[in-house]
Amino acid sequence: MLSAPTDVAFDASGNVCIADTGNFSVRCVDAQGIIRVVAGRGNGYPGDGSLATAVRLNPYRIGFDHVGSMYISDAGDSTIRKLDVNGVISTVAGVHGNRGFSGDGGPALQANIDYGSGLAVDAQGNVLIFDGDNRRIRVIKMAATLGGSGSTPTANTPGGLSGIWWNAGESGWGVHFTQRKNIIFAAWYTYDNSGNPKWYVSTCAMPTGVTGTAGTCNGTIFEVNGPTFFGTAFNPSLVNVVNAGTLQVVFQDAGSASMSYAGVGGQTRTVAITRQPLATGTTPPTLNYTDLWWNPAESGWGIAITQQFATVFIAWYVYDDSAKPTWYVATCTLNGTSCTGDVLRTTGPRFGPAFDPTQVHVFTAGTMTVNFSDPNNGVLSYTVNGVSASKVITRELF
Repeated sequence: MLSAPTDVAFDASGNVCIADTGNFSVRCVDAQGIIRVVAGRGNGYPGDGSLATAVRLNPYRIGFDHVGSMYISDAGDSTIRKLDVNGVISTVAGVHGNRGFSGDGGPALQANIDYGSGLAVDAQGNVLIFDGDNRRIRVIKMAATLGGSGSTPTANTPGGLSGIWWNAGESGWGVHFTQRKNIIFAAWYTYDNSGNPKWYVSTCAMPTGVTGTAGTCNGTIFEVNGPTFFGTAFNPSLVNVVNAGTLQVVFQDAGSASMSYAGVGGQTRTVAITRQPLATGTTPPTLNYTDLWWNPAESGWGIAITQQFATVFIAWYVYDDSAKPTWYVATCTLNGTSCTGDVLRTTGPRFGPAFDPTQVHVFTAGTMTVNFSDPNNGVLSYTVNGVSASKVITRELF
């Protein structure tokens, strides 16, 4: 039961979030009408760096920035708190317990606030607060707050094997590797026994201590079924993972390897793979978005991004209207920090001992845009088969 709610805001996924002031919490209601606590109800202060549900709050106003972070006017504690997309809370302004007026022109964490009774976030991500008892509107310049001196956050880039790989003679399927230390996450885009797009995943481990671009990784291949994706709220509790076989990848170097699988659809095969070329140039980009990206609140789907110079290839693994794994791809040109391209769906040969690329057919299913707000966060906006939505995404760390 709600108690003295004081504010409401919508997140990028359409969830309704409520400042449940009397219950010392923030709660969100999804499209299915399910309510859950996302912050508060815990004990103690400040809890910075902790899960938001483990701390105590006195929320009065809430708002969201363009990457999905929630800002909370913790009025009773005279602070402004931030809940990031990973569910971690931090303080961005004010000093706990110090009500007053001070700090203009200086670090927000050293300023005093006296009952923040209003809050909004502008298009640049700056947080505006109505400092109620001081009768002032104040602004927190979040770029400076996050970077210390206005610097850009460091990109959490993966290892040198990361990106899309293929067999050039079998165009129509591929595998995206994301390397972090000795662990390689493989997202394999192929087809089922009817030629419909289907994906598998594997966490493929090299021996401990191997972090370069040569070596052998081994892992279990998983088939993942889940909730329907388009036109409904994503329910990660419906994701179901089953063992589908085994994977071994032998990397000769950063551009060539052999991939062996067994047990998948009753098939066993070894196939040569290479890094798929997308673009050429002379000067690599200063920031590369190649990585596995996800929404931590919706574990079970994601997008694998490969960037070569200004060209971005996106392989998107989701679920169809029957909750079966399906995938889409898009290619776009990076313009600043965003790119837009057509969403393509492919069908191909039935899964078997050989691959016939002449049976691959490509259809346009919609459009997508990815806007990167900083090196590690962004927003995916799409229209697929007439269904439009936006999802906050961040690099998946493991």
